[in-house]
Amino acid sequence: MKLSSQSRKTLSLLLVLVLLLTGGFPGISPGTGKASADAPITVEAALAKTAIENVTVLGYIVGYTTGIGTYSQNPASFTADTNLAVADNPAETDPAKIMPVQLPSSPDYIRKQFGLKTNPSLLGTQIVITGKT
Repeated sequence: MKLSSQSRKTLSLLLVLVLLLTGGFPGISPGTGKASADAPITVEAALAKTAIENVTVLGYIVGYTTGIGTYSQNPASFTADTNLAVADNPAETDPAKIMPVQLPSSPDYIRKQFGLKTNPSLLGTQIVITGKT
């Protein structure tokens, strides 16, 4: 399922606000400067970062985080709307190339709109996420 440009912008804005307020995004910045909504970095670049910085990442929803370094693409294992996993390739299965993203519990519409238990059709959708390490 592909999201329209407007839906991607809405998703980005919602996640930017929520993730910045909660600090619920594992951290990131490009090698020579800060990422912005206009210049997202890859999931690979995000996974390589260790500094605490605001970042914007472009990736595909590839699954549900089931544990540390373990992910599922099987909707039967999406037990809650609490997280999703993103990667640079929509068919990625290598845990080393996948980044978990926790969806905050407040406001509750974030989990209802983007949680994979409720919305398994989001698998493969390209998204832009902004947050802080």
